[in-house]
Parts: sequence; structure tokens; C-alpha cells
Amino acid sequence: MTQEDIIKRCIDNTAKESRYEDLGVLFFAREFLSQCRGYRQSIIHYRMMKEALDLFNPKYKNRLERQKWIKIFREGAKSTHFSFAFPLYLINLVGGTIYVRSEAEGWEGSDRHDYDIFEVNIGKEFILILSETHASAERFTMNIRTEIEGNRYMRQIFGDKSPKGIEDDTTGLWRRDSFITSDGVIVFGQGAGQQIRGMLPYGMRPTLAIFDDIYSRKNTVTPQTREKIRYWFFAEAINSVDTMKGKVILVGTMLHEDTVFTDIAKSNQWKGVEYPVISEEELQIAISKCSIDQSTGQLILPSENELDEMQNNFKSLAWRDRQNIRFILSSYKEKYDIGKTSYFYQEYLHILSSPDDVTYKDEQVTFTPITYYRQDNNNIIELDWNTYRWAGVCNLVIGVDIASSERESSDDTAILIGGWAKLYPIIDGYDYISSLDIHPNKRNGIHLPIMVDGCSGKFDVYATNEKKGIVNTVIDYVQKYKVKQVIVETNAQQGLIYREIKKKLYDVDHTVLVKSHNTTNRKEDEINSCLLPIFQGSKTVVFNKIPIMYNTFTQLKHLGVASKDDCADAMKNIFIYAKQVVNGYDPQSINDLHIATKRKKNLEYETDWMVY
Repeated sequence: MTQEDIIKRCIDNTAKESRYEDLGVLFFAREFLSQCRGYRQSIIHYRMMKEALDLFNPKYKNRLERQKWIKIFREGAKSTHFSFAFPLYLINLVGGTIYVRSEAEGWEGSDRHDYDIFEVNIGKEFILILSETHASAERFTMNIRTEIEGNRYMRQIFGDKSPKGIEDDTTGLWRRDSFITSDGVIVFGQGAGQQIRGMLPYGMRPTLAIFDDIYSRKNTVTPQTREKIRYWFFAEAINSVDTMKGKVILVGTMLHEDTVFTDIAKSNQWKGVEYPVISEEELQIAISKCSIDQSTGQLILPSENELDEMQNNFKSLAWRDRQNIRFILSSYKEKYDIGKTSYFYQEYLHILSSPDDVTYKDEQVTFTPITYYRQDNNNIIELDWNTYRWAGVCNLVIGVDIASSERESSDDTAILIGGWAKLYPIIDGYDYISSLDIHPNKRNGIHLPIMVDGCSGKFDVYATNEKKGIVNTVIDYVQKYKVKQVIVETNAQQGLIYREIKKKLYDVDHTVLVKSHNTTNRKEDEINSCLLPIFQGSKTVVFNKIPIMYNTFTQLKHLGVASKDDCADAMKNIFIYAKQVVNGYDPQSINDLHIATKRKKNLEYETDWMVY
């Protein structure tokens, strides 16, 4: 390519996600920086850089409108892109114009064909890089300076930027943590907690502040250290950025819930995104494929074929080429074998708890395929548990948790089906009475809470070409599972949707009871008060072995620290109202259910078929 062709590709940031590697800033990184050539970039890097470029959108008028936070999994190349490639991109294109595609704002499912192209004239930025320590911030600054001085190819295309040091106002010595280019771009590095207010080299305030991993386990260990960083961030660092031209990016990995990440996530003056290495749902599926070495207690990874199958089928792998499912499970195993899985969840999924220290534990649940069918006007399920095949009547309820808003960052809408089942064992080679006589449960059946089916996501009230409809989906599940009770959580505007569900369901089946449920306590407290007694008082809670159920249980395990709790809330709505099965089904259905197997035997009493 000619010099002109290379520059054209660098300034063109209009590529869609389907061509993510063509984004100008990513092309620049691959073309000129050796640190970015050893791996294939991911769509996550495209999205990260789009967030950074969006800060230059002329529609924003001041610093308060240009503030973003980004949580990225460990080893996601966040520092390489935000504290190295992006500053070099701005330095080399100063005085030029770049073109950026701006997607339509809105929540997931919005029309992605609606977009604008905006122009950005790259001016003389004052780039301030802030990290946990002054040494790490200085290292970022020196890496940029070294690249400018030593990269002959970059100098050939964009010209000599001739960085020179900046004199310290106090000592008169040249500073190692800062420099200025021949074009007038200033780069400064400072550590968390260092004085920044009043920093005005050459009469300029910082115009781009990049906070890169300002937290570590060391400075989050006590409330005092966390409060010190909080005060510095809000009172010193943020306020030092130029009011009109300022842009702020906070990037890092979640290490503690009491950080500025939590504070700014509550503010509508900050926009933020999270990029986990894999979705919670697919991680749980992958973990379920592992086994435990009973002699050592260590985790055993799935077979090569199973790993390949998951690698090909999983949709949420953030960096498929570098952090594949083998790497993810190996990282999980490393922490599991030393009893520190919480570190994995923090560093790779931004979740501040793990299966080791959660209220809802793996040993309390069973994931198994559930077979559902209708028999003699009853809902019947069959499942495998505790080495036996079980069958029985179930009392199913639909629980609906409607999204609080249409914002992409809000909870999804969740619609789940579950309830109580009254099960008894099916043992081949014995008739019904003999089976009960030899089975550990003898003449007693067992009541188990079950979760059968469901879905979650972004819904409209009624189905459209782009989205499912809440009303349509509820009606479909009522007809499929012959459910007679639907519980809808109603807060604020959700009451309108509840009334639509109730009205339409009455037209379809007037025997279905639709109830509203209002949450008066904290969601977490209400979920725990309903579900904890069920988990602790049942021999097991049975989840159908489908993705939505893994997602539901994951939300329960990380309740209070996970980003969403919609499925957990829908499950709570089910069990607030679901009742245990009091009586079994009709005796004439015994043979049809295959409970009497090889020999038929007259029942001594008419109630012998029942299991309590």
C-alpha cells in the first residue's frame, strides 16, 4: 500500500461489527505496533475502541457528557489498546480528520441500520494516563515515548514527532513521566492518589484522562484505602480535566464492590459497558462438563471432543482465538484446585463472589433433562436423580419478571415455568408395591421443587419482527404446559403490561388465574426470603438441563453482585405462589405411566397407588 492508502485506512473508523478488523484505530495498531501483531484482534477490541472514539462525537458539549467506564476481563489487552495504541493513534493523526460511525442509540434490538458518520478534527490533546502506582503510569508514558522515537515505519508515514521531556516545576529536572511532541501533544503519567489538581504544563488542562487499573488488591484491602482512592478520583483527578474539552475513560477489572466503579454505575452522567470473558450461562455449561478426581479433589477438564464442541457452539467467547474455552476452564481449574474460585469470577466475569462463598450452592441442585407430557388431564414429568428414574404429577406456575426499562443495561424480561412435583421411583423388574418396599424411600414419595422451561431477553409487549412479545410468550407457555396460574411482578409502568397479559389470557383460557405481585423490600431480600427455605428444606432443587436454567442458578449464586437478577426474580415469583401436589393422579394411569412394569398385581387398598 502507498502512504496515502495507509493513512486512508487509519482515519476510516466507519467499519461495521461484521468487518471489525477494518476499524481505523485497530488497523493502525496492527500495522505499526509490534505489540498488536502477535494475535488476532477480537470484536471486543472493536467495541472498546468504538467507546473511546465516541467520546470525540461533536454532539457532546462538555466533560460531563464525555465520561465512560469499561470493565474488561483480565488479559483482555485493555492497557495495550487504551494506554498505548489509542494515545499513539491520536498523537500521529494530530492535525488530521478521522471519520467515525455512530450507531443508533437504544437498547438491544434497536435498528442497527440507523447510524451517522461524524468527523473529528484531531487537535493537540493533553493525554493524562493514571494507574495504580506512579511507576506503572510512568511505564505507560515511557512505552509511548519509546515507540515514537524508535518506530521508523510510523515516523516514515506520519512524520517525526520528536518527543522531548517536560521540566519539573519544583526541581527543574526533566521528568520521566511526561513528554511533549513537536506537534504540541502532551502525555503525562500519574499514580492513583497523587496530586493532579493544578497541573497546567504549557497552560493546558488534561483533555483526555485514561484511568487504567487504578485498583489492586493492595489498595482495596481496607475501607480507609478505598475511601482515599474515591476522594482522589472525584475531588482531585476528575476535576482536573478540562471542563469543555475533557474526556474521561475508566477501564479496569472489578476487584471490590466498594469502588468508584460501583459509584459511577449509579450515575446517569456516566455510560458504561462490561465485557466478561464468557457469559455466566455458558460458563456454567462448561463447568458442568468437568468432573472431580475423588482421590485428590481436583477438577478434571472435559475431553478434547467436548472442548472442541463447546468452542464451536458457544456464542459468548469474548476473544475466541486467544482465550478459548480450554484456556478459560484451565484458568478456572487453577483457582478451583487451590480453593480460590472467587479470584476467577472477579477477574474474568466481574462478579465479586464465587460458588465457594455463595448462599445457593451447587450441591443443593440437580441439572437433569426433564421429560414433560400430559396424562389423564395431569401434568406429568419424568427425570433422573439419585441413580433412579422418577415420575409424578407436577403443579406448574409461570413467573414473569418484566424489565424495569428499555435501556440495554437494565435487567432483561424473564419468563420461567416451574413449581412442585410429587415423584416416586420407577425401578425396572419390580411391580409398583415391590418397588416401594425395597426402595430407600419405601412407601413415601418425594416432593421436589422443579424448574422446567423459560426464556429471557429484550421483549416488546407484543411480538414484532425484531423481538418476542411478553404477552405472546406467556400465552404460548400456558398452552404448552397447561398452566393455570401466572404471577407477574408489577412495579410502576409494569402494571400496564400485567393488565395486557391478564386481558389476552382471559380471551384464550378464562380458567387461568393471573396475579400481580408487588415488591416492597429489596429484591435480594425478597428473593432470599422466598427461595432460601426451599433450597435448604428440599433434598434437591431440580433444574431442567437447558441454558436458561444454568443462567437462573448462576444469578442466584451471585445474587447481589451479578449485573442482572431477572431470572432469579421470576423464579421467586413462581415459588411465592406454587403449592405442593397434595394427591397423586388417577389409579387407572399407573400402567400408562409404566410404573407397574413386568408383573401386574391387584392393589390391596385403593390408596396403595398413591405416594405421599
